[in-house]
Amino acid sequence: SEDQHRVMNDFQLSAEELKKRIQICKQKLKQEVKSRIMPGLDDKCITAWNAMMCSAYAQAYLAFGNENYKRIAIKSLQFILRKLKTKQGSLKRSYKNGEAKIDAFLDDYAFVIKACMDVYLLAKDESYLQEAKRLSEYCLSHFKNDATVLLFYTSSKAEALAARTSEIADNVTPSSNSQMAMNLFLLGHYFENKLWIERAEAMLQIVLEDMLQYGSAYSNWACLALCFTQPFKQVAIVGKTVDELLLPLYQHGLTNTMFAVSTQSSDLPLLKNRFSDSQTLVYVCENNTCKLPVKTFDEALVQLA
Repeated sequence: SEDQHRVMNDFQLSAEELKKRIQICKQKLKQEVKSRIMPGLDDKCITAWNAMMCSAYAQAYLAFGNENYKRIAIKSLQFILRKLKTKQGSLKRSYKNGEAKIDAFLDDYAFVIKACMDVYLLAKDESYLQEAKRLSEYCLSHFKNDATVLLFYTSSKAEALAARTSEIADNVTPSSNSQMAMNLFLLGHYFENKLWIERAEAMLQIVLEDMLQYGSAYSNWACLALCFTQPFKQVAIVGKTVDELLLPLYQHGLTNTMFAVSTQSSDLPLLKNRFSDSQTLVYVCENNTCKLPVKTFDEALVQLA
């Protein structure tokens, strides 16, 4: 290069001599680096972040039908529930070198609960939905604030802090309280728990005034607000070929809609007494009232319009 030729001319060196000098300098620099304290490497696994990635893969599978996304979503959630959940039913915050540490915060629970609901759809396994319910009950018990319906960021079983606060502003990720409110809203519909739906609405009411002043800091709360202010529909798909109807309906980009699915008989309120061995049916419901079941994507889309 031009710089190399300039150095060779200035110091009267051949190309081979310059190459040797550079190698000597590199070796000296490497030796000097070894004498310094290496910076710490933050390579721990964070529960909340991995749960969000799990949800992303689950939603990507539903959107694109890529089986690898489905495999990653299920495997990552299984890892969280196997390695970061304690025998007492609580979660840990981080994982590294085979060890789970630190009591989980509210965002860890909130996003794991969401991941459970997302993976339930693609795995057709209601145990994930039951796990979401159990973790939500844990949060309501151990993160409760007797002065408000909002939840504390830290657990009552965690190390005592000078002050316990509640996180409500949505930033680069949804706030722990907004995600918990959304979780309670959806689980309230899955299990016909009216108290959880009412609590989600009460949590939303607390931030409405601030939302009007600074909307960008309450984007996830706004998604919940749409569920209360616009028609909210539940779509139950039951039968042995659920994905043949679930995937095209999901890919249609439906808003204010939740799905309940099963490839066998189920006791979930939205699915109970609706399974058939001979056909896959779609039930479109709103305000606890369901329309007649249909068999095709086009028929379901007409009912959802």
